[in-house]
Amino acid sequence: MSNPVLSHLLLADECLLDVKRVRIFERAIKKSVKPNSLVVDAGTGTGIMALFAARAGARKVYALEIDSEIAEMTRNTVRATGYGKIITVVNC
Repeated sequence: MSNPVLSHLLLADECLLDVKRVRIFERAIKKSVKPNSLVVDAGTGTGIMALFAARAGARKVYALEIDSEIAEMTRNTVRATGYGKIITVVNC
């Protein structure tokens, strides 16, 4: 029986390796997120999109993740990047 958390983490990592895809999302977020925006990143995974939104000037970002282990990993990433006051990771 496979570990669903490991499978989800591997899928998220695979997505991050697609640099072209990540850059396209980053540009789209920069264009659409305005200073003081409130952003919801549903299915945040690694939190990369939430981080892009925070860097684009969002006032608050709610990063929603159903998997508790991935949510904890994302919380650690958010803390490490210094965006803990802007991004709130919610396990739901």
